[in-house]
Amino acid sequence: VNMRSLYILISKELIFVILVLSGFFKQYLNIFNLGGIDFTVVIAGVLLMFFLVDTLTNFNRIAIGKNSLIGFSFLFSFLIILLFTLFYTQSQQYVYVKLMSFLLCVYIYLLPQFCRDFNVELFITCFINVSLLFSTLFLVFSPLVIRIPGIDIIRDSYLVVGYLCGLNILILFAKKENKFFILAYFVLIMFLTGARGPIIFT
Repeated sequence: VNMRSLYILISKELIFVILVLSGFFKQYLNIFNLGGIDFTVVIAGVLLMFFLVDTLTNFNRIAIGKNSLIGFSFLFSFLIILLFTLFYTQSQQYVYVKLMSFLLCVYIYLLPQFCRDFNVELFITCFINVSLLFSTLFLVFSPLVIRIPGIDIIRDSYLVVGYLCGLNILILFAKKENKFFILAYFVLIMFLTGARGPIIFT
């Protein structure tokens, strides 16, 4: 393993991608009966540790742009509305689940804003590669659903895989790089999922 590969493996950009796609990881963990551990919370904690170390060592380099503040203002306003609904909702348990999910989205949005040296290009590269891995696993496991009990949850994720492929297709088009085979691969898997939404809107 060369130094660049090692750097990517321990980079906060890759861990951030894993956090964003933690729902996929949970599905595969459930297959191996490892669903008792909240994978999302664990990865969020690891990423927070990276952030704290980065903050303590590079405190003077932290800067928040105007656009970030605008985005945070919208998120904070929506959070106030969400908190207000706690007073009249009839589903106390469900609302707290939704609240925690929203706070996780806020966390995912804010973290790169505070990491001054967050490498967007590396994040996109990691996102594409991890998406390729998940798409391939879906392609491999889907035909085995009938033969192997307990992996039907993989087949049920066809819609999410379709949207993930569609998102990567848009990213590859935006990057304007010579990634024809990867692009064609995502297109193929998107059609194989049979998910109409991603096919239509991509």
